[in-house]
Amino acid sequence: PKYKKFQHMAEFILRHQWQGKKPLDNALQVEILFLCTKPKSKIRKTTKDHRLPKCRSREDIDNQIKSVLDALQAAGIIKNDNLVYSITAEAWFAGIEEKIEAKISITEVLTAKWKIN
Repeated sequence: PKYKKFQHMAEFILRHQWQGKKPLDNALQVEILFLCTKPKSKIRKTTKDHRLPKCRSREDIDNQIKSVLDALQAAGIIKNDNLVYSITAEAWFAGIEEKIEAKISITEVLTAKWKIN
């Protein structure tokens, strides 16, 4: 029930922000920044205004990524999540003054060339 509630809310917000544009149908690069609620056990005087990496928590980042991709597809922003060939994601505990949110950046790639570093 908690996941379904998230999906409906995320789909509504994303659909509103997309405003009826056509779904993206080319190769996609996706960047996601998750700002999450900091647990009370992590709040200290020295860290209350600073972000901390979100690790060793119950919600795995791979599950968060999948939730976002499902919401993007359900909202009609991307035609299918199998178009995503590159994902960069970070999860942080937000500072006290920061808003809890997921920031998503999508780049539609029309031509790409693989490089060896």
